[in-house]
Amino acid sequence: MTRIYLAGPIQGREENQGYREELAQYLTKKHGFNVYDPWKDEAIFYKDIDYEKACYLTAKDKAKVRECDILIAYLPTCSVGAVREIEWALGADKRVIIICPMKSPSPHLISVTKEFYPSIQDFMRFGV
Repeated sequence: MTRIYLAGPIQGREENQGYREELAQYLTKKHGFNVYDPWKDEAIFYKDIDYEKACYLTAKDKAKVRECDILIAYLPTCSVGAVREIEWALGADKRVIIICPMKSPSPHLISVTKEFYPSIQDFMRFGV
């Protein structure tokens, strides 16, 4: 079964994570993929994060990226964590898909993959 790592901004957007469920449902129901969502682990810590918890979450996320077949990153805004996850995936020769509705995304982000979609709807129509 294809394993998906779902990356995206969390910090400052903790109350706006609905895109994760939308993407996870699409990927599991339409394609039968196994989706790992790091928000499900981080949600319990985000109001009370310290160095040890941050190191634990980072190590766990890095291991999950290495285990995945595809990393899908939704980036409506810049995200340090998602960029790190993308770099880990690229370093592990994983397939990377970017969904980025930003009006002027960075060339550094655009150059990561040819699988670059401007919206979740476009990804659902043309991706995977």
